Amino acid sequence: MAKKDKVVKFLSYTLSMLIMTFFFVEHAEAAVKIGQIGTNAGEAAKGLSVGAKQFAFFIGLVAVIGGGIGLMNAKKTQQSIGPFVVAILVGVALMSIFALIGSVSLTAFGTDESTKAVSDLGL
Repeated sequence: MAKKDKVVKFLSYTLSMLIMTFFFVEHAEAAVKIGQIGTNAGEAAKGLSVGAKQFAFFIGLVAVIGGGIGLMNAKKTQQSIGPFVVAILVGVALMSIFALIGSVSLTAFGTDESTKAVSDLGL
């Protein structure tokens, strides 16, 4: 009896695998190809770079405004102005980093890849 149960189990597993293979081959062939996954990731990265640019500009703007306000208060209260000058310089760097990358790309490669990518997106 135990041997018969093993044979029945084996046949049922084999039959179920054949049925799944028969019915799901179409779905496997319709799956997204590796090249399409790369294209989708590239398109998502373009949107991510635009978001990073906007975030860096916003943080830079906040640092410049905060540094300016702190600088005015430091002069009134005779405090050290060092941290506020550093905040302003970091803010300016964050606000201009993408323009710097664009000009370096234009100089090194002959095209501004960051502007080209944004124009390809239609933004």
